[in-house]
Amino acid sequence: MYHGCMRSLCGVWVAAALAALPACGFNPAGGDDDGTVEDAAADADEGDGANGGDAADVDAAMVDAAMTDARMIDARMVDAAMIDARVIDAAMIDARPPCPAAYDVQFQGSNYRFEAVAQVWQVAAVDCDGDLPGRTHLATFEVASEIDGAISAVNPGNSAEPLVGASCSAIDCSAMNAWAWVTGSTVSTMIWEPGQPDNGATEKAGAAIRDMGTWKLRNVTTSLTTRPYICECDP
Repeated sequence: MYHGCMRSLCGVWVAAALAALPACGFNPAGGDDDGTVEDAAADADEGDGANGGDAADVDAAMVDAAMTDARMIDARMVDAAMIDARVIDAAMIDARPPCPAAYDVQFQGSNYRFEAVAQVWQVAAVDCDGDLPGRTHLATFEVASEIDGAISAVNPGNSAEPLVGASCSAIDCSAMNAWAWVTGSTVSTMIWEPGQPDNGATEKAGAAIRDMGTWKLRNVTTSLTTRPYICECDP
């Protein structure tokens, strides 16, 4: 009887103690949490790997930033390289060799030389071309004022009929539009002496003649007529 009562009382005490534990802040199933909403949220944060996710986001942002910086650096390097290339190109243009010293007459940006030793047109053309290949040639004139001004500046003498860089390769060279300068441009109709060009079957080279105080163009025989000539050096 006594032992049975003691067992009953002990059972009551144990049950009461277990019932009181949560009120004291002890949760056998959940560790040391007190069951509050804050603890539940903390438990959720501790178990969901959120901190790892945040680190991955930070790493990704750093990689993106690094790639962006790399692209900006590459772009700046490309821009700098292009600028350097343009500067080099400009320097190369500025560094072009000057016209030969014999080209001592200047007119409207070009330099000219007068050769008094008479030659046929083909020989004169080769001589001019060889002074500074790509820059020198028999003289060419785009407009009437240019032919008169340049030849007057060269001053070959009023009676001279110097060869210049006009020629014709057509069967009949009596038509003005069949003539071209050695540089490829068409000879202006305003440059010709009145009545020229003529004798289109035989006279296929250009020469300058003084006509009424102004220098004009006329045609002469290419391979038979020897005359002094004027060479030009482009800027």
